[in-house]
Amino acid sequence: GAQDEVWLDALKNGHDLHSICAALVFGEKWDSAAEETCEFAASKQKCGCKEHKTLRTRTKAISFGLAYGAGPKSLAQTLEISERDAEALVELYFTTFPRIKGWLDNNARLAVSKRESRTFPAFNRRRKYTEGGEKTPLDFKQRMAIDRKGRNTVIQGTAADMTKLAQVLLREELVQARDEARLVAVIHDELLVEVREDVADKWAARVSDAMERAAKFVLKNDLCKATPEIGTHWAK
Repeated sequence: GAQDEVWLDALKNGHDLHSICAALVFGEKWDSAAEETCEFAASKQKCGCKEHKTLRTRTKAISFGLAYGAGPKSLAQTLEISERDAEALVELYFTTFPRIKGWLDNNARLAVSKRESRTFPAFNRRRKYTEGGEKTPLDFKQRMAIDRKGRNTVIQGTAADMTKLAQVLLREELVQARDEARLVAVIHDELLVEVREDVADKWAARVSDAMERAAKFVLKNDLCKATPEIGTHWAK
């Protein structure tokens, strides 16, 4: 990946990544918005400060938007701001995190030049782009379409690889579970497992373990952690 030091440090230390990013992107504006009971100021954890929540949401929208290949227009709609303000936010974000911009730009260049993208090893799953045919020069619209898909595919595709692997790792335990648990849905990078109430904690740990083992196999580190939630219904 981009190997951005800020992101890696936040993940290693268990800090709230989106708050860390917002603090760096907005600088003095973030610092002046801290309330007396700010948990971020005390321990780098997600806080309840009203203005911090707004700034964090904006930064989070950019981070996730980049993963989905979204541009300033889509960001403007999400945050209900002008497209010009959205462009300025993205520019500020990339100025703060140049390695992320470089990595995304490189993914896009490779996608356009090779007309394909690949997910992380060891799967190296290929997505081919058929716009314009293999030997026909791409026009501007086709290049932009592949550029956007190239920025998105490596991230989303690799997440899909890890999710599929987690299902494989969990399968044998689910087979032996009988009436205890069953996998009922997969939503993007989430596994929804229906379990008996008395064994909910046990299965939350098992599902988390499978997902973290899958992430470690692909990413070659222990930084990607699963966040299990137990409830009576699925919540986005």
